[in-house]
Amino acid sequence: ASDSATQSTIDSIRKAKAAEANARKTSITDSELGEPMVRRMSVYVMGRGSYDDQIEIEDANGTFYGEAGATVAETIGEGTPSKVTAVEVWIFDKEDFVRTVNVVFASEYAYNDPMIRSRLEPKGEVLLIQPGTMTVLETNLLHLRARIVEASYGDGPLPPNSYFDNVTIEFAVWLKKPGSSTQAAALPGMGAMSPMPVEDATATYAAPSPMPSTAPTATPTYQPPPPMPQQPQRVIQPPPLPPMPPEDDDPFDGTADFTPITRN
Repeated sequence: ASDSATQSTIDSIRKAKAAEANARKTSITDSELGEPMVRRMSVYVMGRGSYDDQIEIEDANGTFYGEAGATVAETIGEGTPSKVTAVEVWIFDKEDFVRTVNVVFASEYAYNDPMIRSRLEPKGEVLLIQPGTMTVLETNLLHLRARIVEASYGDGPLPPNSYFDNVTIEFAVWLKKPGSSTQAAALPGMGAMSPMPVEDATATYAAPSPMPSTAPTATPTYQPPPPMPQQPQRVIQPPPLPPMPPEDDDPFDGTADFTPITRN
């Protein structure tokens, strides 16, 4: 069983390489856009590691404009290797950093299954994967065309046409020319923004009219307040002193005997 799985993987790799070689002979071309700035093949083979392809978008001078790639969007069944039933393709523009534009290539089974499709739709437009199917993704600066070069299904115990044995996707990216018809549309839900008015540099500045004055025309004369009435001064008299007690003729308080002595 192990030898059979290994041989199957080898056959898948050979198919993918043959498809890639054939794709290079029939590459995406465009008479209006000319030769793409970036051209790349992304190959998925079941059982050959994790699939998360990332492509840097640069011109011949090494100027970076963004990234594009393909990754697993949905798997089906259990066990290893994973059974991929949908692949997500995306592009990111360094000048349009608020969003990433996505599309999903789904197997025939995933495309027609309501539950799987409901999970895929929030990721982007869902397309049925078929050789030759091509989609266009655009950002402010970039124009990407992704084409399915080769796609074949596995033949395991899962439903027919439900997972991929191999997939080859061709990426071709152009840098959009200013004013070209390939300029990206406005974001969903947003109307076109009106241009800001440009000030006339030759216009003469006019000072604003002065505010009307609310002050009276005549200058008022200051009148001092009337003097406060004089209050009569109160003379505070000290309280009368208590009366002095009468002089005591008996300093001994009646205890002494003052009977006069009579001499014979």
